[in-house]
Amino acid sequence: MSEVNSLLLPMSLKQASIEYFQGKVSYSKLRAMAKAGTLPVTKIGGRYFVRKDLLDAWFAQQQIKTVPDSQYGKLRVING
Repeated sequence: MSEVNSLLLPMSLKQASIEYFQGKVSYSKLRAMAKAGTLPVTKIGGRYFVRKDLLDAWFAQQQIKTVPDSQYGKLRVING
């Protein structure tokens, strides 16, 4: 199967947890994000599905939102 087709094929949240996030984000966390509407998913019959191309775009957008350009490469002091 070509790479373009694999980008467009939907995967379950369990698959996304394992294959896309390499187990670093749990299925339950992804499901909670899907229910909250913060993850780009399609719900079919009670199951959530996501496409890799949409995850790539969403993930890039999250990085832009959370770290301003001026903060890249700088150490930050955490008071605690």
